[in-house]
Amino acid sequence: MSAVGHVLGKKFRRLLPVMVEGKFFKRIGNCFKQFFTFLDRKIGYGCRCILWRHTKTKENQVMFFPFSHSVGCNLKYISDELIRRQAPVEIWWSVTNPLTARIDAAEIVAKNYEVNENVLRLAGGHRVFGKKLEEWLSENGGKDSAKASSGEAPSGKAFSEQKLSENSGKGSAKASSGEAPSREELLAAGEIRKVEAFLEKHVHFIKTNTYEYFEAAASSKVLFTNSLLGDKFYPFPVRKDQVVVETWHGSLGIKRFDPAHYNTNVSWPIAAARTGKLTTQIISNSSFEDGVFRETFWKETPILKYGHARNDIFFPQSEQVRSYLKQRFCKDNGLSEDTKFVLYAPTFRDDHNFAVYDLNAEQTLNALRKRFGGEWKLLLRYHDNDKGGEAKKNTVKSCDVIDVTKYPDMQSLLAFTDVGITDYSSWIYDYVLLRKPGFLFAMDRSKYDNERGFYFRLEDTPFPVSTDSDELEESILSFDEELFRKRVTEFLSDKGCMDDGDASVRIADQVMEWTGKS
Repeated sequence: MSAVGHVLGKKFRRLLPVMVEGKFFKRIGNCFKQFFTFLDRKIGYGCRCILWRHTKTKENQVMFFPFSHSVGCNLKYISDELIRRQAPVEIWWSVTNPLTARIDAAEIVAKNYEVNENVLRLAGGHRVFGKKLEEWLSENGGKDSAKASSGEAPSGKAFSEQKLSENSGKGSAKASSGEAPSREELLAAGEIRKVEAFLEKHVHFIKTNTYEYFEAAASSKVLFTNSLLGDKFYPFPVRKDQVVVETWHGSLGIKRFDPAHYNTNVSWPIAAARTGKLTTQIISNSSFEDGVFRETFWKETPILKYGHARNDIFFPQSEQVRSYLKQRFCKDNGLSEDTKFVLYAPTFRDDHNFAVYDLNAEQTLNALRKRFGGEWKLLLRYHDNDKGGEAKKNTVKSCDVIDVTKYPDMQSLLAFTDVGITDYSSWIYDYVLLRKPGFLFAMDRSKYDNERGFYFRLEDTPFPVSTDSDELEESILSFDEELFRKRVTEFLSDKGCMDDGDASVRIADQVMEWTGKS
């Protein structure tokens, strides 16, 4: 049989079952759809190359490409530091939901201008930050935004001095019902106008993979990412005058991600290799991480030993921030500030095997109460890669479980978590910096090791290892805090960790140099 005949025969054998099932044209249609998708991507990349050639670099523009398409991880804390020091740069974020992200940034700016939480709530809080101040005032009866921003009463019959006086102290309720804002709300609006003005000038949020997104990427001097540069299906070129900074999203993590071991996801290593070639600087927090980067996709890339900005929150400099985050979380969830929290956040599985997440919540919480005392709640957080499916199939249920999968920033949760539980996720190797108890719950240890692989043995970590809920219970009840702290110190020393709480400051200083603003 000829080679052509062999190929045709093979194709026919594949199509025969489809024809028998009556799905021939549906299958052919899918093939055409895939072909045109492929063609679109090729055309898109070509057009992006043209866009890059005809776009000038703005020397003061910095853009962030987060792995989760939301404000978080290292990128959030670098951005926050730039905002705090009111750096003369334009900040651009690639996100899924620009309005939500804008609210997060507004909170940092508001603190900068000493606009407290009560003022934010009085003036409509998130409603103001989710849209321009003028729009909010208009919706709530205001006409004259200039006067509003100065704290004066806007013109119009609803805004007479007498009416404002009558409404004093009741403005929030009236505003939410569409009536005129009170004098207090207008004064608050004046403060918030400063925040709005800063955001409009310095901080921008755009939806990922839109024309505006590629336009901002083409014109930015500094590009920050914590995983892949751009979407793996929507790559773009980088000019020689642009600085590409890789911050990564794990540190001291046990999971391998070099191509020799991470072979269950074909497209990811290809995109990672492309990112590695484009990266001009990579930020590390340890000698261990240096070795991992050299072994994978950044063999020649200059390494900046600055530490990870996201870990600054774990050091004494941020004690007040941690306290504030817990207060706010407890308030939002109707809990006492004496409540203790255990976070259970497993990593994802390429085969979507949800059974390996089945932790017995009640058994675990009871063990924590016996060993550490107090009242406990279990915070459940699934991975960004599969959080929709995992949440639907969730078997970790209890009246004392709070699903925090949609909580935007992982580090903000870790900041007030009292005990951490995971399987192989890298977050616990950040959390270890707090010296608080941590446990590994690894039901599919052998399988995961064979498919993905580990950089070091689970037993070489400071954390007790369990393979089922009974073992986890025993690990909690027999937890030796003194021994654990000793093992943490040894572990961090062995990995050459240099995080000290000032990484974001060092990185922001470097951004000033890259943008010529130092």
